[in-house]
Amino acid sequence: GLHLFLEGKETKGMNRYSRRYASPKPDYAVWKEIVKHDITRAMMDVSDGLLIDLGRMMSESRTGAIVHLENVPMPSTLKKNNLETLALAGGEDYQFLFTFPGKKLRTVQTLIEQGHPISIIGEVIQGKGVKVLADGKPFEASVKGYEHFGNSR
Repeated sequence: GLHLFLEGKETKGMNRYSRRYASPKPDYAVWKEIVKHDITRAMMDVSDGLLIDLGRMMSESRTGAIVHLENVPMPSTLKKNNLETLALAGGEDYQFLFTFPGKKLRTVQTLIEQGHPISIIGEVIQGKGVKVLADGKPFEASVKGYEHFGNSR
């Protein structure tokens, strides 16, 4: 939001994101449902940026991931201003990032239908690294997120 403001671009509709940044409230109702239904294989919060945190998760799992940009929740203002990288690499989201086996897909879809704010943004694959696709084509994010002990990449 600050980036948009400083650039003089439209920030309408960004107030809820500013509030979420100032007072993060992880969705414990979602967490409870995930645990109750034994859904996840791996789970963490997104605090340093989706791409870097997902990369860390995949590295620990010795797998890779594909993210479909059109499935990543983000303010329409970011899309209109071609700032999707902020949604992918901006930090302090404090949302749950988790993977689940295919046999749990129906359970996850049921939770979504019940109104739980869950987005299926991609899939885990064999291999290494995180690839982002925008409408099926490779999308390169200029940064991945915040690194505590090095350069942000």
